[in-house]
Amino acid sequence: MIVRRELDAAPSAVDEVLELVDGLTAGLGETVAFDLRLACEEIFVNIVSYAYPGGTGRASLTWEHDPVARRVTVTFEDSGIPFNPLDQPAPDLGVPIAEREIGGLGIVMARQRVDEMRYERAHGRNVLTLVKECRA
Repeated sequence: MIVRRELDAAPSAVDEVLELVDGLTAGLGETVAFDLRLACEEIFVNIVSYAYPGGTGRASLTWEHDPVARRVTVTFEDSGIPFNPLDQPAPDLGVPIAEREIGGLGIVMARQRVDEMRYERAHGRNVLTLVKECRA
């Protein structure tokens, strides 16, 4: 099953993404559903917050569930500023919270919740792909 949704890259669309993911993860198990919800929320919020500084834009989410391979692939695309989250250094969790720079934890949490994360810049678009295995 493949589902594609075009969205405004705006805070008002975060709930729409979460509702979509909640519906699509029904039957995949609690852990898989939680992991995909958290990862998708963090990635979409990142797009909303940083892809279009000083303006607005669009983003797309493509969901592909392969029940035979027992895998879900979620691809986010936007035409915002180039940004590869895989190149970002992980925040130093050994530093007290008050002394840490803001940001970076969402990407770390998303990476921890999926089995694979890939990025490419293609045709002027950021393309971030998340892969989650759905094995018990």
